[in-house]
Amino acid sequence: MNPPDDPGQPRFASPLSSAPTREELTARLQALAASEPPRELALGACCYEMAARDGTEDYLCPTCGARTTYPEGSLDHVQEARARQREVRGLLVTLDERGFCQRCSGGEATHRLALELHLPGTARPRRVEDVSPRDLVLLAEFLAGQAKHQDGGDESPLKDHLPRLQQLLGLKP
Repeated sequence: MNPPDDPGQPRFASPLSSAPTREELTARLQALAASEPPRELALGACCYEMAARDGTEDYLCPTCGARTTYPEGSLDHVQEARARQREVRGLLVTLDERGFCQRCSGGEATHRLALELHLPGTARPRRVEDVSPRDLVLLAEFLAGQAKHQDGGDESPLKDHLPRLQQLLGLKP
């Protein structure tokens, strides 16, 4: 995957240099909606086989410090989301991992991540439940002004993901 600020990527807008206002984010959504989708898109591998995993791994909750044990590989989703969160530039986003903590979730872990977006000019962060690492990639690409979304080796027009971006940001173009 190319980093969100890769200068070789086609763009619908320039990368953000500071925290955008709600109006700027809305204008950016409008620019994406009006943009021409890229014509050259890469296709990745169609299939691959996952390696079997045995054993367990511990999840250490960043909120309360409690340890929850999972089958090995169950936390790949969380680790990837943490990595993707670091790629989001121009907007403060926080992962809420309490759904993976036995203690924080009241004894029944939901195995779901939530995202809090700290939009300028709002008193409280916007909370979006049940997010994936892919959602963080979409936000990073959108904020970087990229015209393409990269998912593994596959590429698709970022414009095709406009409804999810609107849902994540809570804005309509």
